[in-house]
Amino acid sequence: GIYFIKTYWESMIKYSPDYYPAQFLFIVVPVYVLIWVFAVFLGGGYEKPYRVSNIIRGVFGGTIAIAAVYAFLPEEWRFSRAIILLGAFWTATEMLLTRTLYHLIKYQSLFFEKEEEKRILITGATNECTRAEKLLLATGVGHELIIVPNSGTELKKLSLLYSINELIFCAAGISYGEIIRQIQGCGNRMEYKILNEGGDTFMGSNSKNTSGEIYSDWHRYRLAQPAHQRKKRIFDLTICLIGIPLLPLALFIVKGPVGFVRNYLDVFCGKKTWVGYSAGIKISLPQIRSAVISVSESINNEKPDEAVLENMNRLYAKYYSASDDLQLLWKYFRELGRR
Repeated sequence: GIYFIKTYWESMIKYSPDYYPAQFLFIVVPVYVLIWVFAVFLGGGYEKPYRVSNIIRGVFGGTIAIAAVYAFLPEEWRFSRAIILLGAFWTATEMLLTRTLYHLIKYQSLFFEKEEEKRILITGATNECTRAEKLLLATGVGHELIIVPNSGTELKKLSLLYSINELIFCAAGISYGEIIRQIQGCGNRMEYKILNEGGDTFMGSNSKNTSGEIYSDWHRYRLAQPAHQRKKRIFDLTICLIGIPLLPLALFIVKGPVGFVRNYLDVFCGKKTWVGYSAGIKISLPQIRSAVISVSESINNEKPDEAVLENMNRLYAKYYSASDDLQLLWKYFRELGRR
């Protein structure tokens, strides 16, 4: 797309077919494209369901980054601000068009932001169906739920009657042989998931080629979302990069300068994170790297019990914010040398 923009600009605006040198097309333009694609990736533009706002925000951020780099380039490498702007417009347009086309082919709909409405049928023992319903409601899944206790009914007829597009089996009340038989009867026109006895996660695959969607209470945690995981990693790297010129000064301020240098390198290499969970607490939460500063630092001069630490970790995962990390990092900067 940018190649055609360049060709048009040379012919119709500059009136010179060879106005831009070869290094512009083969070096500068690929760098522009990589920055735009990476910025859209960071903004969540490749996560499903696709969001127009994520794509636009990513392209805008990438354009700002390109403009910042452009300002520091030597004059002989500053080729065209117009092509940067036109390229940004084309990048956003192309990404929206390809996602629209993908959604049109797969779902026969032009509006790719709208998630497919699901009607879920839950089958199994009555008490397990009730438990499955409560778990689904707790995860915030806003689809229509229909409960059919296991009574030997052929689910294919019910799925056609109620226009079901997802079927959940409660394994405690139905044998795996029966589950397989029902799936074979219904065919591959719907999705299937299984809730195991005593479990709280619905496991399944939408097809042999995709991992499918997994329903669990982790949907409620920000740190379970790839976008917030990326933001946390970007925050760690940003602090490391900003801190490079301040390292000599920090060595005189932080307690344990040797430990600080090791922590700095561990965070930079992705082995640790600046702020995170309190260690040694055994609850199931979205996984992050071990922390230099834990969220329990805010409890001054106290030794909280395990229940309090569990709750603090849970709240941190649920309401994660980079600004909260920054506040803790600023407040306990002198403690960054602990190992």
